[in-house]
Amino acid sequence: MQPTIKQTVYPSFKELNMLEELEEEIREELGIDFFDSIGITFDYWPEDDNAEYPHEGMPIDMVLLGMTSIPDSYFGFITEFSTIDNLANAPIIQYESIGLDKHAILIAHNFIDFLRLLVTTKSVFEFISEDDDSSEDTIGPEREYIYKRIMEKFQIEPFESVRAYKQKLIEDRENSVVAKTYNGLGVKAVSDSMTHSTFIVNEGDDETIKGQLTSFLISASLESKLAYIRDVQEYDYTEIPSFEETDELLIAELERYGFVNEVKRMTQKFVG
Repeated sequence: MQPTIKQTVYPSFKELNMLEELEEEIREELGIDFFDSIGITFDYWPEDDNAEYPHEGMPIDMVLLGMTSIPDSYFGFITEFSTIDNLANAPIIQYESIGLDKHAILIAHNFIDFLRLLVTTKSVFEFISEDDDSSEDTIGPEREYIYKRIMEKFQIEPFESVRAYKQKLIEDRENSVVAKTYNGLGVKAVSDSMTHSTFIVNEGDDETIKGQLTSFLISASLESKLAYIRDVQEYDYTEIPSFEETDELLIAELERYGFVNEVKRMTQKFVG
Protein backbone atom coordinates (compact mmCIF):
# COMPACT_ATOMS: atom_id res chain seq x y z
CA MET A 1 0.00 0.00 0.00
CA GLN A 2 1.42 3.37 -1.03
CA PRO A 3 1.64 6.07 1.67
CA THR A 4 -0.33 9.28 1.31
CA ILE A 5 1.75 12.25 0.15
CA LYS A 6 0.99 15.42 2.09
CA GLN A 7 0.57 18.33 -0.30
CA THR A 8 0.24 21.14 2.24
CA VAL A 9 2.51 22.59 4.90
CA TYR A 10 2.87 20.56 8.08
CA PRO A 11 1.26 22.23 11.09
CA SER A 12 3.03 22.54 14.41
CA PHE A 13 2.26 19.93 17.06
CA LYS A 14 1.50 19.65 20.76
CA GLU A 15 5.01 18.91 22.04
CA LEU A 16 6.66 21.69 20.06
CA ASN A 17 4.05 24.14 21.31
CA MET A 18 4.72 22.93 24.85
CA LEU A 19 8.43 23.62 24.41
CA GLU A 20 7.72 27.13 23.14
CA GLU A 21 5.47 27.72 26.15
CA LEU A 22 8.24 26.50 28.46
CA GLU A 23 10.77 28.84 26.87
CA GLU A 24 8.39 31.77 27.41
CA GLU A 25 7.99 30.78 31.07
CA ILE A 26 11.76 30.62 31.55
CA ARG A 27 12.20 33.93 29.75
CA GLU A 28 9.80 35.55 32.19
CA GLU A 29 11.49 33.89 35.19
CA LEU A 30 15.17 34.32 34.30
CA GLY A 31 15.23 36.87 31.49
CA ILE A 32 17.00 34.47 29.10
CA ASP A 33 15.94 32.42 26.10
CA PHE A 34 17.09 29.04 24.80
CA PHE A 35 19.42 30.50 22.18
CA ASP A 36 21.49 32.43 24.71
CA SER A 37 21.43 29.71 27.35
CA ILE A 38 21.52 26.29 25.69
CA GLY A 39 22.51 27.35 22.17
CA ILE A 40 19.41 26.61 20.10
CA THR A 41 16.40 28.53 18.86
CA PHE A 42 13.34 26.74 17.50
CA ASP A 43 12.24 28.21 14.19
CA TYR A 44 9.24 26.37 12.83
CA TRP A 45 6.91 28.84 11.11
CA PRO A 46 4.24 26.90 9.19
CA GLU A 47 2.44 30.14 8.37
CA ASP A 48 5.48 31.15 6.27
CA ASP A 49 5.64 27.81 4.47
CA ASN A 50 8.74 27.10 6.59
CA ALA A 51 10.70 28.47 3.66
CA GLU A 52 13.89 29.61 5.37
CA TYR A 53 16.42 27.17 3.89
CA PRO A 54 19.77 28.93 3.55
CA HIS A 55 21.64 25.93 2.13
CA GLU A 56 20.74 24.00 -1.01
CA GLY A 57 22.28 20.87 0.52
CA MET A 58 19.48 20.64 3.06
CA PRO A 59 17.37 17.55 2.20
CA ILE A 60 14.37 18.49 0.09
CA ASP A 61 12.09 16.68 2.55
CA MET A 62 13.54 18.45 5.58
CA VAL A 63 11.38 20.78 7.64
CA LEU A 64 13.48 23.22 9.62
CA LEU A 65 13.20 22.73 13.39
CA GLY A 66 15.82 25.10 14.72
CA MET A 67 19.24 26.63 14.41
CA THR A 68 22.14 26.66 16.82
CA SER A 69 24.48 29.39 17.98
CA ILE A 70 27.16 27.84 15.75
CA PRO A 71 26.90 29.30 12.22
CA ASP A 72 25.42 26.99 9.59
CA SER A 73 24.37 24.30 12.07
CA TYR A 74 20.68 23.37 12.07
CA PHE A 75 18.19 20.71 13.14
CA GLY A 76 15.33 19.52 10.99
CA PHE A 77 12.54 16.98 10.66
CA ILE A 78 12.72 14.45 7.83
CA THR A 79 9.21 14.03 6.43
CA GLU A 80 10.05 10.91 4.40
CA PHE A 81 9.15 12.95 1.32
CA SER A 82 5.90 14.27 2.82
CA THR A 83 4.60 10.83 3.81
CA ILE A 84 5.05 11.16 7.60
CA ASP A 85 1.71 11.66 9.31
CA ASN A 86 2.81 14.15 11.97
CA LEU A 87 6.05 16.05 12.57
CA ALA A 88 6.02 14.75 16.14
CA ASN A 89 6.80 11.32 14.66
CA ALA A 90 9.38 12.47 12.11
CA PRO A 91 13.06 11.52 12.39
CA ILE A 92 15.35 14.44 13.21
CA ILE A 93 18.65 15.25 11.55
CA GLN A 94 21.46 17.64 12.27
CA TYR A 95 22.54 19.59 9.20
CA GLU A 96 26.06 21.01 9.00
CA SER A 97 27.04 23.07 5.97
CA ILE A 98 30.65 22.06 6.69
CA GLY A 99 30.41 18.59 8.17
CA LEU A 100 33.11 16.05 8.86
CA ASP A 101 32.03 13.59 6.18
CA LYS A 102 28.39 14.44 5.39
CA HIS A 103 25.94 17.32 5.61
CA ALA A 104 22.86 15.55 7.01
CA ILE A 105 23.22 13.27 10.03
CA LEU A 106 20.38 11.29 11.58
CA ILE A 107 20.32 11.99 15.34
CA ALA A 108 16.90 11.00 16.74
CA HIS A 109 13.88 8.84 16.00
CA ASN A 110 11.50 11.68 16.86
CA PHE A 111 11.05 14.95 18.75
CA ILE A 112 10.76 13.39 22.22
CA ASP A 113 13.97 11.44 21.66
CA PHE A 114 15.57 14.70 20.53
CA LEU A 115 14.65 16.24 23.89
CA ARG A 116 15.94 13.18 25.74
CA LEU A 117 19.25 13.53 23.92
CA LEU A 118 19.33 17.18 24.91
CA VAL A 119 18.88 16.48 28.61
CA THR A 120 21.33 13.56 28.41
CA THR A 121 24.21 15.33 26.67
CA LYS A 122 23.29 18.75 28.11
CA SER A 123 24.66 20.26 24.91
CA VAL A 124 23.17 20.59 21.42
CA PHE A 125 26.76 20.37 20.18
CA GLU A 126 27.21 16.81 21.47
CA PHE A 127 24.35 15.17 19.57
CA ILE A 128 26.61 13.72 16.90
CA SER A 129 28.96 12.20 19.47
CA GLU A 130 28.42 8.59 20.54
CA ASP A 131 30.55 9.05 23.64
CA ASP A 132 28.83 8.07 26.88
CA ASP A 133 31.33 9.98 28.99
CA SER A 134 30.02 13.16 30.57
CA SER A 135 31.12 16.45 29.09
CA GLU A 136 33.97 18.13 30.92
CA ASP A 137 32.34 21.51 30.34
CA THR A 138 30.91 23.15 33.42
CA ILE A 139 27.12 23.40 33.31
CA GLY A 140 25.97 26.57 35.01
CA PRO A 141 22.94 26.67 37.31
CA GLU A 142 20.75 28.36 34.68
CA ARG A 143 21.38 25.62 32.12
CA GLU A 144 20.87 22.92 34.76
CA TYR A 145 17.57 24.54 35.64
CA ILE A 146 16.45 24.59 31.98
CA TYR A 147 17.26 20.89 31.47
CA LYS A 148 15.42 20.08 34.72
CA ARG A 149 12.37 22.03 33.56
CA ILE A 150 12.38 20.22 30.20
CA MET A 151 12.42 16.84 31.95
CA GLU A 152 9.57 17.88 34.23
CA LYS A 153 7.50 19.41 31.42
CA PHE A 154 7.71 16.34 29.18
CA GLN A 155 8.08 13.71 31.91
CA ILE A 156 11.21 12.29 30.31
CA GLU A 157 14.48 10.86 31.60
CA PRO A 158 17.98 10.95 30.09
CA PHE A 159 19.15 7.98 28.04
CA GLU A 160 21.25 5.47 29.95
CA SER A 161 23.62 5.21 26.98
CA VAL A 162 23.88 7.59 24.04
CA ARG A 163 26.04 5.04 22.25
CA ALA A 164 23.42 2.30 22.57
CA TYR A 165 20.68 4.68 21.43
CA LYS A 166 22.66 5.74 18.36
CA GLN A 167 23.44 2.14 17.42
CA LYS A 168 19.76 1.22 17.64
CA LEU A 169 18.82 4.36 15.69
CA ILE A 170 21.14 3.44 12.82
CA GLU A 171 20.05 -0.20 12.87
CA ASP A 172 16.36 0.73 12.78
CA ARG A 173 16.94 3.14 9.90
CA GLU A 174 18.86 0.62 7.84
CA ASN A 175 16.08 -1.92 8.31
CA SER A 176 13.31 0.53 7.36
CA VAL A 177 14.64 1.92 4.06
CA VAL A 178 14.46 0.28 0.64
CA ALA A 179 17.09 2.48 -1.06
CA LYS A 180 20.35 3.37 0.64
CA THR A 181 22.14 6.72 0.41
CA TYR A 182 25.57 8.08 1.20
CA ASN A 183 24.47 9.92 4.35
CA GLY A 184 22.62 6.93 5.80
CA LEU A 185 19.15 8.50 5.60
CA GLY A 186 18.09 6.29 2.73
CA VAL A 187 14.57 6.29 1.31
CA LYS A 188 11.56 4.44 2.68
CA ALA A 189 9.03 2.85 0.34
CA VAL A 190 6.78 5.39 -1.36
CA SER A 191 5.61 3.19 -4.24
CA ASP A 192 4.82 -0.44 -4.99
CA SER A 193 8.14 -0.98 -6.75
CA MET A 194 10.23 -3.86 -5.41
CA THR A 195 13.40 -3.26 -7.42
CA HIS A 196 15.73 -0.37 -6.70
CA SER A 197 19.08 0.70 -8.08
CA THR A 198 21.88 3.23 -7.62
CA PHE A 199 23.35 5.49 -10.26
CA ILE A 200 26.96 4.52 -10.88
CA VAL A 201 29.18 7.26 -12.27
CA ASN A 202 31.19 5.95 -15.21
CA GLU A 203 34.03 7.60 -17.06
CA GLY A 204 33.17 9.90 -19.92
CA ASP A 205 32.56 13.50 -20.85
CA ASP A 206 29.61 15.47 -19.56
CA GLU A 207 27.36 14.59 -22.49
CA THR A 208 28.03 10.88 -22.05
CA ILE A 209 27.38 11.00 -18.30
CA LYS A 210 24.27 13.11 -18.84
CA GLY A 211 22.94 10.49 -21.23
CA GLN A 212 23.64 7.70 -18.75
CA LEU A 213 21.98 9.64 -15.94
CA THR A 214 18.93 10.40 -18.07
CA SER A 215 18.52 6.73 -18.90
CA PHE A 216 18.84 5.85 -15.23
CA LEU A 217 16.22 8.40 -14.14
CA ILE A 218 13.77 7.27 -16.80
CA SER A 219 13.98 3.60 -15.85
CA ALA A 220 14.72 3.69 -12.09
CA SER A 221 12.13 3.26 -9.35
CA LEU A 222 10.75 6.33 -7.63
CA GLU A 223 12.72 5.44 -4.49
CA SER A 224 15.91 5.20 -6.55
CA LYS A 225 15.28 8.68 -7.96
CA LEU A 226 14.76 10.07 -4.47
CA ALA A 227 17.92 8.34 -3.25
CA TYR A 228 19.80 9.95 -6.14
CA ILE A 229 18.55 13.36 -5.00
CA ARG A 230 19.75 12.66 -1.44
CA ASP A 231 23.20 11.75 -2.78
CA VAL A 232 23.40 14.82 -5.01
CA GLN A 233 22.59 17.02 -2.04
CA GLU A 234 25.70 15.65 -0.32
CA TYR A 235 27.60 17.25 -3.20
CA ASP A 236 30.70 18.14 -1.17
CA TYR A 237 31.34 14.46 -0.49
CA THR A 238 29.73 12.33 -3.21
CA GLU A 239 30.65 14.03 -6.51
CA ILE A 240 27.42 12.67 -7.99
CA PRO A 241 26.69 14.62 -11.17
CA SER A 242 23.55 16.61 -11.92
CA PHE A 243 22.56 18.69 -14.91
CA GLU A 244 19.86 21.25 -15.57
CA GLU A 245 18.13 18.88 -17.98
CA THR A 246 18.10 15.99 -15.48
CA ASP A 247 16.98 18.29 -12.66
CA GLU A 248 14.03 19.35 -14.81
CA LEU A 249 13.25 15.71 -15.51
CA LEU A 250 13.22 14.98 -11.78
CA ILE A 251 10.99 17.94 -11.00
CA ALA A 252 8.50 16.84 -13.63
CA GLU A 253 8.52 13.33 -12.18
CA LEU A 254 7.94 14.58 -8.63
CA GLU A 255 5.13 16.83 -9.86
CA ARG A 256 3.51 13.84 -11.52
CA TYR A 257 3.46 11.96 -8.22
CA GLY A 258 2.22 14.96 -6.25
CA PHE A 259 5.31 15.85 -4.21
CA VAL A 260 4.27 19.49 -3.86
CA ASN A 261 6.59 20.40 -0.97
CA GLU A 262 9.64 18.74 -2.50
CA VAL A 263 9.07 20.31 -5.91
CA LYS A 264 8.95 23.70 -4.23
CA ARG A 265 12.29 23.05 -2.55
CA MET A 266 13.92 21.71 -5.70
CA THR A 267 12.69 24.62 -7.74
CA GLN A 268 14.04 27.10 -5.22
CA LYS A 269 17.31 25.52 -4.21
CA PHE A 270 18.25 22.48 -6.23
CA VAL A 271 18.10 23.81 -9.74
CA GLY A 272 20.25 26.69 -10.78
